Amino acid sequence: MTNEEELTRLRMRVTELEKANAKERKKIDALDKKIGSLVKENAELSEDVQVLSRAVRAGEEKLRLSLFLRFGSSSEKYRKLFNIPVELLCKEEEGSLSEEEKKILAQAKQAVEQQCAKNETGSQETGGRNRNPESRRRGNGCGRQGFDPSYPRQRKEFMLADTCQSCGAGLVDIGSPDVHEHIDIVRNSLHIIQQARHKGYCPDCGETHDAKGVRKRTIITASAPSRFIPGGLAGDSLVAASLVDKFFYGLSVTRISKRFRNLGIELSEQNFANWHLRAGSELKPVAQAIRDYILTQPAINGDESRLQVLDEKGRSDTLDSW
Repeated sequence: MTNEEELTRLRMRVTELEKANAKERKKIDALDKKIGSLVKENAELSEDVQVLSRAVRAGEEKLRLSLFLRFGSSSEKYRKLFNIPVELLCKEEEGSLSEEEKKILAQAKQAVEQQCAKNETGSQETGGRNRNPESRRRGNGCGRQGFDPSYPRQRKEFMLADTCQSCGAGLVDIGSPDVHEHIDIVRNSLHIIQQARHKGYCPDCGETHDAKGVRKRTIITASAPSRFIPGGLAGDSLVAASLVDKFFYGLSVTRISKRFRNLGIELSEQNFANWHLRAGSELKPVAQAIRDYILTQPAINGDESRLQVLDEKGRSDTLDSW
């Protein structure tokens, strides 16, 4: 191969490489344009997400304020009213709020102030209703409602086991049981049940000494039967009876509360409402199972109304048909 032929071959190779390089540059330029458009689109989407998030937050705030205006408790004033923060109710109108939100805020403040003034006037004139009578004085140092001490009690003792489960030694009762009271229905009458869970320790494995020689004891508490609402004011029978009153006899929680108040037990409407919500959440799987069973049947409901049908073949117009 001569030098001229070799030079011609190299020139052709250079031309091919330049064409391939031009094609790759076009691809790179196209990808750069695509990346630029994607970045721009991403920025626009991010801005849309921020706008929608602000709209959702504003809608939630308006909903909470609307619920407050309808159901808010005026006695709590501006605190913990359907999660409405104090700053939102007390702050001055800002440019970030819409006119509708400013109007709702003003209505909320005005409603609370009017209700508070009305309550103060009513309490001065009539003394108001005593919502914390002596029979509902707080006890146990934790704000839990207590019951009238004159009401009959039914005490149930839950004793410790005779021996320690770990080492088999005899347990020592320290003589200060944990007493928990709840109200329940026993044989169609109300009883206050006292659950006395005795406490003790094991002298062998439940008693230790630290580096300073101070004696420490591991306290063991006797177990008691579990209830539907552990540690609650109501026993299982009382919760069941209130559910029957509510959903079978159609009584409101206000009437249920009054009915038990006439029997000598002060239980608020909020107590019964909370118990019913708790029972509803626990019974949800049962309701779902009943619904699934009903939907598997060939017919859910049948109408047996008797009507006169005109021009029915083989029957007179005066006869009733099913």
